[in-house]
Amino acid sequence: MSSVVTSLEDDEFAHPYDFQVTPDVDESTDGVCEDSLHRCTLRAALEEAGNLGLYADVMFGASGTLDMDESQGFFVPPDNSIISAIGVIVRVTANPTTPIFVIDNGVTIYGLHLANALQGIVIGGNQNLIGTVAEHKNFITNMTDSGILIAGDNNKIVGNIIGLDRDETQDGSRFGVFVVGKNNVIGGSLPDQGNVISGNDTGIGVYTIVKETYIHGNRIGTNRAGTQAAPNRIGIDNIGPNAIIGTDTPDGRNVISGNTESGILFGLDASNCHVVDNYIGTDISGTLSIPNRDGITIGPGSDTCNILHNLIKFNTQNGILVSGLNLTDLSTRHILISGNTIQENGNAGIAITGNATDNIIGSSLTESHDPNEISYNGQVGIVLVQGLGDPQRNTIRDNIFLDNTSYGIRIVSGQGGIQPPVFESYTDDGNTAIVVGIHNLAGATIDLYAGDSNQANRLEGIEWLGSGPVDGNGFFSIQISSCICDSIVATATDPMGNTSEFSDGIGTITGIYDYTSARDKVSAFPNPFNETTNIQVDLFQAGDVLLQLNDVAGYTLKTLYQGHLDAGTHRFNCSPDELAYGIYFYQLSIQNHVIKTGKLVYLR
Repeated sequence: MSSVVTSLEDDEFAHPYDFQVTPDVDESTDGVCEDSLHRCTLRAALEEAGNLGLYADVMFGASGTLDMDESQGFFVPPDNSIISAIGVIVRVTANPTTPIFVIDNGVTIYGLHLANALQGIVIGGNQNLIGTVAEHKNFITNMTDSGILIAGDNNKIVGNIIGLDRDETQDGSRFGVFVVGKNNVIGGSLPDQGNVISGNDTGIGVYTIVKETYIHGNRIGTNRAGTQAAPNRIGIDNIGPNAIIGTDTPDGRNVISGNTESGILFGLDASNCHVVDNYIGTDISGTLSIPNRDGITIGPGSDTCNILHNLIKFNTQNGILVSGLNLTDLSTRHILISGNTIQENGNAGIAITGNATDNIIGSSLTESHDPNEISYNGQVGIVLVQGLGDPQRNTIRDNIFLDNTSYGIRIVSGQGGIQPPVFESYTDDGNTAIVVGIHNLAGATIDLYAGDSNQANRLEGIEWLGSGPVDGNGFFSIQISSCICDSIVATATDPMGNTSEFSDGIGTITGIYDYTSARDKVSAFPNPFNETTNIQVDLFQAGDVLLQLNDVAGYTLKTLYQGHLDAGTHRFNCSPDELAYGIYFYQLSIQNHVIKTGKLVYLR
């Protein structure tokens, strides 16, 4: 039943009315929108269609404010109704203890401004559409509870402005949208499907056990243009199982910025959740600062969630805060943080505190994932600190750290007390290099990185080079491609998954002497000899050389040469003189590394 609302009055006379002067006709079922005062009101249109068992197609034909009379009850459209305002501005208000619309199934509402009620729209059923991708958006402001309360399943909230007035004044609600049902979509992955949800206490709240909430393409905490803050206190709160926030398309990206506390807060029952390809702390271009306090807070009890390929930047405290409690089922665990750009956050790129266990930042010991870039953060790239419990078994591998203020990785507490490895040597033949060192945990995995100094002149790893195990004797020897870098640093990860801080560096790598090259040679002739012999040194490149004569026990008997030699062939005379006949050894060291030895036989 189609109706054009011409009166914005709502009183006891606003219902469809049966005029008693026409006893043979029931005007409340004649398909004409008319109340007892001959007005077409919103109540008359909805109730007339309901009386006939039809859906209502209601369009407002007059601008102004409709003050709902709560004594007449809230508005209840029949299933599959359409309520719209096109070309007019209609503001619908109610008592702060009463909802405006309560809908069941298949209802579409767009073009209205709902304000000053308990809830703007309560969705009890399924397949409803609130909003439009066209210019006829709903504005929903100043509700004592929720702008939209979704108790049903499979509903879509598209293109609305929730918490901002038409002039962008912040006039929010306790919740912009509160979700109790499952498989609901807030926003979308196509142009203009996203909502602006700003100026509320909580932009989007999700009841903890709700499953399959999809949040795509919204601006949460900014103005309509996505260029300035219009903060909620929390952008998205208490995400339940199987939520997906963002998509891998630009139009499906949420901009979650400007919120005074967390941009996203994971709750007790968050599991199998995905936060993908969002801008968190920036404007819509990803270049300007609109900070949250913390970009993402992963709270106690969160389990098996993925934070993937987001830009998390400019937040005033932490880019990501992972926090667990030392109580049953309140650890925070199995969080994968991969492929994100985490930059210029005021405190830490990632802070892990309390009973946070078995989380992966970058790659694990058994699976490769995209590295995070963790750079330019105000204090530290990643910090692990004690809270109600200690962080344990958090694996940090194959990430890019660059110019964080004090540390790349800082372990204040937890991680099983694992220490970084210690280097012993680096050898390079121009194509491959071998890095040798020690660690106290046999079976640990050593990861090598090209190192770079941060603002505190501490080294952190800017590029993963390779990895290898610690053997049963506490040694490691790892072959990598030659590193054109200033230094090399390393972390250790034990078999349980605890990763250490970065080690001290080995370097400078550029120009280091190639002291394992097979092209360096030393030989003696004649050998055996009975008076004197010549020792020939063939150097592939120039270096500082020490040539010694040793006895069979390794003690030095004579230094034959010590000094710098150019590349090429050099000969040195060796006369044992006062030494007894027998067996001796010559030893060639280059750049303080022993690389060649040979046996000499002194005969009568």
